[in-house]
Amino acid sequence: MQAENKDKVHNMASCMLSILDTLKLHDKGQLFEGDETLSEMMFRTMKAYNIDLNKELEFTHLCAVEKYEIEKPVPREISKEELNGFAEHHYLTVGRLEKFIKEHELTPDSIVVVQRVEDFYYEQNKWGVYLKEGEAAHSCKSWNEDITGEYLDAKRYPRLAGKELKPFTEQQIKQSMEQYQPVWSCVRYNDDKDVLFLDLHY
Repeated sequence: MQAENKDKVHNMASCMLSILDTLKLHDKGQLFEGDETLSEMMFRTMKAYNIDLNKELEFTHLCAVEKYEIEKPVPREISKEELNGFAEHHYLTVGRLEKFIKEHELTPDSIVVVQRVEDFYYEQNKWGVYLKEGEAAHSCKSWNEDITGEYLDAKRYPRLAGKELKPFTEQQIKQSMEQYQPVWSCVRYNDDKDVLFLDLHY
C-alpha cells in the first residue's frame, strides 16, 4: 500500500511538472495554443497521466474552459459618421494617396506595408476600430443558425460528439468581426523609395 501511494504521488508530481512546463512556455510567449485553452491543456495532460481531478476530490463540476467560451473585449467601435469625419483632418484619403503616389513616382508593383501598433493604443488610449462582418463572424452566425443540425453528426464532427453545443453570444460574434483602423498618412523613407509605407499614427 505504501509503495502504491508513493507511485501515485510521483505520478501526480510528474503531471504537475508537465503542466508547469506548459505554463512556463505560455509565460515566455513560446506556447502554441492552437484551438486549446490552458485549462484544456491541463485536463488533457492529466488524462495522459490517468488523473481524474473530479474523482480525486469527489467533485463532478470541474471542467476546462473552451476557447469559444472566452469573451474578449472589443475596442471602441467607430461609427460610419465618425469614420467619414476623419477626412476633415490629416487622415489618409484616396485623393491624398493618389497625390502621394504621383509625387513620389511609386510604380504599380510597389509593395504596400502598414505600420504595426501595440494593443495599448486600443486598450488604454481608446483608439477605435471600424467593424465589418467577415468570414469568421459569418461562420459564428451560421453556427447559431444550424446548432441543432449538421453539427450533431458525430461522424462528420467527432470532436463535438457528446458535447453540449452552445450558441455564440453577441459579444463573441462582435469580437470575431474584422477590425479596421483609419490610416494617418503615407510615409517615405529615402533608403526604401520603392515601398509605400502607411502609418497608423503620426
